[in-house]
Amino acid sequence: RVRVVALVEDPRRLREDGDRLRARECQLAADVVLALAGEKDELARFSVGWLLPVREARIEIETRIAQVAAERERLCERLETQEAQLAEFRVRVQARLVEVRSERCAVRAPERTVAAEEIELELLRRSGTSTAGGEA
Repeated sequence: RVRVVALVEDPRRLREDGDRLRARECQLAADVVLALAGEKDELARFSVGWLLPVREARIEIETRIAQVAAERERLCERLETQEAQLAEFRVRVQARLVEVRSERCAVRAPERTVAAEEIELELLRRSGTSTAGGEA
């Protein structure tokens, strides 16, 4: 998300730089035309010497703007996918938490079955205790 925000600001700054370079390029191109019209070849060469690097810098900026736009689009798609995955993950986590809480609160059934004989012996013990205690 932070990178996407940065990629929104970068093109704005780059466009401002590109606009400044474009204005400078137009000014230098006009100087070249003026120098050639006045048959001032040395002055024209001097202006072209400044014009070419400015043009290259402007082209690089325009290329970078296109790269930033493509990267921003790619990251936005990736972010959208990740946010959908995060939402799905949150739902799964919440469901699992509910499941774990219900498991903790549930009364558990005995782990093993008790044989009928064991039940009979326990009942005899209990009935024998109450009878023996009552006779004494």
